[in-house]
Amino acid sequence: IITLAIIVYSINRFKRNQFYYYKNLGVSRLTLWASTLIFDFLFFLIVIITLAIKLNETHP
Repeated sequence: IITLAIIVYSINRFKRNQFYYYKNLGVSRLTLWASTLIFDFLFFLIVIITLAIKLNETHP
């Protein structure tokens, strides 16, 4: 969850002008943020679940 906050802060702070490219394509900021944060969270969950399964296989 901390990484999500860091991503939001750093992109809003340092990449502010690059949102115009997506705005011209018809993609809203909300759509960009929702897709980015959902992808990041799902990736995090997949990594955690994979590690838990691997650890369970080695330590029955």
